[in-house]
Amino acid sequence: MTDIPTGQCRSVQADPRLKQDVAIWPTLGTHAVRFNVERAPFTDRRVRRAVAQAIDPSIIVDRLLEGCVRPGRGILPPALPGASPEGKRLPFDRDGARKLLEEAGYAGGRALPPIAYHFNTSDANQRIAEVLQAQLKEIGIALELRRLDWAAHIKVVDDGSAGFFRQGWIADYPDPENFLTVLFHSRNVGAAGNTSRYRNPTVDRLLDEADSMAAGAARDRRYAEAERLIIEDAVWVTLYHYASRALIKPYVKGLERSPLSSAPEFLAPLRKVWLDR
Repeated sequence: MTDIPTGQCRSVQADPRLKQDVAIWPTLGTHAVRFNVERAPFTDRRVRRAVAQAIDPSIIVDRLLEGCVRPGRGILPPALPGASPEGKRLPFDRDGARKLLEEAGYAGGRALPPIAYHFNTSDANQRIAEVLQAQLKEIGIALELRRLDWAAHIKVVDDGSAGFFRQGWIADYPDPENFLTVLFHSRNVGAAGNTSRYRNPTVDRLLDEADSMAAGAARDRRYAEAERLIIEDAVWVTLYHYASRALIKPYVKGLERSPLSSAPEFLAPLRKVWLDR
């Protein structure tokens, strides 16, 4: 077995010899962009929503990543237990985005200085940043790309220096609390996880209630309502949900495809694996 590198997914699926060995399954992770709501111009909800509605993630999913990840829905990955099937991102709406910018006093992007977009070093992240740059240019927003190594990137994100930045999240354990409470509760502002510095008393209350409840429909409804409010406030813009991609020979038996990991060999009990040869 081996991982399928980014950029090779479609070619192995089309290969007569390898296509029978292709395995793709969802994992508990989401790739997104975030705003620091304490830094102008993202203190204005209309500007955040304009940016969110100007982004068409289908180009990233279908072209850059060859359809081998899951299209962005809500904040919670669909494979996460308790994730609401109703969760969805703000729709792509370029005309609506232009109108929101105009309402915020930035018609056509005028009077809006170039916006720095911070992301950590990788070729895939660079290509995604270039797509975002081109799409935001369509509504008059000039994006300056700031590519940093991981240590430098996480520093400016955690200390609040970055206003607009890339951030993914992979669940440490399969529960909505590990996404929503960690990333959006006001007590976690800053390096604890809420790097958007988002504070919403209603969201805090819903998360506190859900966190203290037993698993079940009532708990899931509270998380779903908190997720809806966060999306409406355009604090986090989902681009796609992660998936594992691997070539696995048919004689490899007992290998569990864990949604908790981004590679099949992690968190899978290899003592259960055997070769039927």
